[in-house]
Amino acid sequence: MLRRADRIVAVSNSMKALLTQHGVTAKKIRVIHNAVDPNETVPNTSGKEIRQRHGLTLDHKVIGVIGRLNPEKGQMIFLRAMEKTAQRFPDVRALIIGDGQDRAMLEGFCREKGLRDHVVFVGYQAKVANYYQVLDLLVLPSLSEGLPNTVLEAMSFGVPVLATAVGGVPEIIQNGNGMMVPPNDPEALAEGMIELLRDDALRQAMGLKGKSSLYPRFAPDYRVRQIVNLYEELLSGRAKAQITSKTAW
Repeated sequence: MLRRADRIVAVSNSMKALLTQHGVTAKKIRVIHNAVDPNETVPNTSGKEIRQRHGLTLDHKVIGVIGRLNPEKGQMIFLRAMEKTAQRFPDVRALIIGDGQDRAMLEGFCREKGLRDHVVFVGYQAKVANYYQVLDLLVLPSLSEGLPNTVLEAMSFGVPVLATAVGGVPEIIQNGNGMMVPPNDPEALAEGMIELLRDDALRQAMGLKGKSSLYPRFAPDYRVRQIVNLYEELLSGRAKAQITSKTAW
């Protein structure tokens, strides 16, 4: 079906490359990144209430992992990394935000490895913005991605991001505005988590740089302009085709 389209919008250059590998003509594809609007990601519950709800104190370092619970999102890789991280930081807590097919398996792993005191499964949350307020670090352990909104949202709150270098993630994390590690590598992920958790100044600087790097590249109005330009390009092309057709007739 995609091969029959006049134009195709890909959310990242990596997605464009994947489409071309499957036979889609590259000239049909336009890369238009996702956007984040800070006016749409406004918490409606205080950070204090979120901490109380999940037994978090101000002494806890809080890591967030956000996404549906299935293999490609890499939560099992994260939990394996958490084993080493929790040994170094007994006061670390991870909030697994989301639900899905792997939840029972992931919870079983936590019971087996003694991580139940360190990992909280909070389930699906309609208002994820409430949770960014309490995070010291967002971890994206995915095995594949398009261009993750979670990373953009975390950065908009000034939360430092540690992510696997998959999909469009390298198109967001650049020049020190976040940290990347290879996918499917619990050891590398643990090392990144430990480095960031032990250095408050590094996390703060990274969070500020991440927030300042979002705009204008990932601004909603910039994305809208690109989409409008694409429609105008298509409509202009059709108009020229009709004129040519009438002239030939």
